[in-house]
Amino acid sequence: MVLGFVTMLSFLVLYGILFPGRDMPVVSEVLPMFEGVFDSGIWFFLLGVIFGAFSIVATMLAEATSE
Repeated sequence: MVLGFVTMLSFLVLYGILFPGRDMPVVSEVLPMFEGVFDSGIWFFLLGVIFGAFSIVATMLAEATSE
């Protein structure tokens, strides 16, 4: 978890250095097929929360069924 947090901060700093003055890209800029659907940056946050929640649930299920 700490490694993921450090990696995320490193990539944010690297993005800020490589592209000064630009905001973080939204999903529609990264994946053109979602043009008009994911025009808000909140989708990165929501996708991260969903991925994290499912990771926690999967870990709990794996630990519960490993015995």
